[in-house]
Amino acid sequence: MQTETTYHGSTDKQRPRVGLCLTTSARSAAGYATEKNGGDVITVIDLDLDGLTIAEAEYDFDAGDPIIPTGDYDVIVYTDSDMYLDDHETFMLMSPRAVQQSRVVETMTAAEAYWA
Repeated sequence: MQTETTYHGSTDKQRPRVGLCLTTSARSAAGYATEKNGGDVITVIDLDLDGLTIAEAEYDFDAGDPIIPTGDYDVIVYTDSDMYLDDHETFMLMSPRAVQQSRVVETMTAAEAYWA
């Protein structure tokens, strides 16, 4: 099983849903929670990639969004850069199947995630 431990920073605990972006960097998620979303909650989500269709995407840094490839994919993966200019891998859930293969493990504060 290929499982990625991922993080999402926000104002409250997140449930996996289509369109949710998950970073592989706890530190970046802490920055997103506090600087971008005005929150302090980091949701840790294990993403089981087995059997999912995955597409690599480019990121439009001017627009601040990934360039979604055409086609039906469960997950897109791209490299993003946070407000500290640290690059990190990001997974965007694109299908109900990807959501089903995502499991919330725990939540932590931004401070805890920053030092994780």
